Amino acid sequence: MHDVDTTEINRRVNSQLEEIRSDNKAMWEEMKKIQENYKKRIRFLYFTLGTIMLVFMFFALIMTIGTDILSFFNVETLQKAIASKIKSSEGFISFLWYLAYYAPYIVFIGLFIFIYEWLRRKLDERYF
Repeated sequence: MHDVDTTEINRRVNSQLEEIRSDNKAMWEEMKKIQENYKKRIRFLYFTLGTIMLVFMFFALIMTIGTDILSFFNVETLQKAIASKIKSSEGFISFLWYLAYYAPYIVFIGLFIFIYEWLRRKLDERYF
């Protein structure tokens, strides 16, 4: 019988084992990246659902006490005066009076959007 060259067999087996180890390590790193991405997406989902609930609750609050807020800032009296001006005006001046009539709503909505974006950025910096 012929002598078997064990060194060559050992070298081949070791090279194949090293190749398998490197493939396993690459797969492990890829799985870690996928898991981190999955966790980020789950956190983003919870953050989004919480934000949507916050927005709906805020709008419900505004709808419930919206007239009280306008009364607090004495906007109703101004809107009644502007409404009488709208009836008596024509053309472009009428358009300006309409803008003045809806200005408090635009300001409150703009203030809400500003606060919402500020809060979203702060939470985004903290969790993502």
